[in-house]
Amino acid sequence: MTTLRRRKPKVLVVDDEDSFLEIMKLQLKSSGFKSASLHSGVPGEVIAYCKKNTPDLVLLDIYFSESPHGFKIAHALKENPATSEIKILFWSAAGREVSYGSFSSEWKGDRNDILDKTENISLVTEKIRGALAYSG
Repeated sequence: MTTLRRRKPKVLVVDDEDSFLEIMKLQLKSSGFKSASLHSGVPGEVIAYCKKNTPDLVLLDIYFSESPHGFKIAHALKENPATSEIKILFWSAAGREVSYGSFSSEWKGDRNDILDKTENISLVTEKIRGALAYSG
């Protein structure tokens, strides 16, 4: 009898804080995901990575110290035909309401697309799992 192996979902984490990148990388790996990380919020770098590696989901910080905010990066991903189908979730240490209120005119998605970095990391992982299941 042949056992079918399911492909591990690939998650790209984009953040300018090394501690969050490392925490999520370890959590995603232990939860059965393939993960990669980018320490840059430069839209061209994120798009280039996504074109080459095709992640199933991008977990994107909202606030970058020296780059455009995450919603601009998300728009760039959604406008590019090669990356437009990639699921995007945001995360922020500023909290869901503050982040959504600051940029709701720029992102037409649901406020549930924004995760709180201060939540239990297992909850963040479950929300990623749910987003991937929902998107097919």
